[in-house]
Amino acid sequence: MEDKAGPTIAEQVAMNPFEKVIDSIDVKGSTGQGMMIIHTKVADLYSRLWCVFELFVALTRNVKVHAAASSAFTSEMERRIALFSKHMFDENTTLMAAGTKTAACTAKCSNESDEEMIIEKIKTGGGFDACDAAIQRFRERSLGEQAKLIMVFTKLNSKDGLLRVNHWELFLGHRA
Repeated sequence: MEDKAGPTIAEQVAMNPFEKVIDSIDVKGSTGQGMMIIHTKVADLYSRLWCVFELFVALTRNVKVHAAASSAFTSEMERRIALFSKHMFDENTTLMAAGTKTAACTAKCSNESDEEMIIEKIKTGGGFDACDAAIQRFRERSLGEQAKLIMVFTKLNSKDGLLRVNHWELFLGHRA
């Protein structure tokens, strides 16, 4: 039963409200505040297609995007990066293990028509490869300093094998 209080969800979505908001001077303008995304261990925002799509649109429109993370999320990410780095896995595997590798095509919507619509928008906006690349660049820029250091040592370890795990553990203040 329709409540006659206003447009339906489908009609609202057809008005491209998110694009209008991120293109507004309050968000995108030279004095705009940008967009904030928040990482928690409770819910992975990259598993939600709306979140992935909105971030992709913001990044492709040069909106300033800021990231914040709960201490639990950051600790777990750093723990997983250190663990997989310690075992000398490559960067791609390490990022996947830490939950910081993007695979937008795995994100879902609870509403099937929303999912269809967003998939089509991503397709016409460059596709999932472009979406993943933009979000991955953002995620790598947003990693914490300790995680970045661990990743540097991982790259060095995987390229020439000269560094040993205990060297980076000592450098970062971990016990070998």
